[in-house]
Amino acid sequence: MGEQYDMLWQSLKPLHQRICSRIAQGGDVTSLEARTEYAMGTERSEMPVGTVSDALRALVNDHVLTKASSGRSRYRLMIRCLRNGFAGRAVS
Repeated sequence: MGEQYDMLWQSLKPLHQRICSRIAQGGDVTSLEARTEYAMGTERSEMPVGTVSDALRALVNDHVLTKASSGRSRYRLMIRCLRNGFAGRAVS
């Protein structure tokens, strides 16, 4: 199963990896702190809200994330076991 995580992880864009990693660790995904973290390694000081929203929508459409039925901006990894597979992964 570890090889499948590796393949899925490598197929994700760096922003998508950062979002999944934060979710796997129980973090929020749209706060200023999160958007500042997402911008690391780019020329931006923070990732725009629209860019994060587009990334979240893409991850939901690709069946990596699911939007929780309760709570605004609450997402979780579609496959529960991905939490362990994605937590603490280094971003490519």
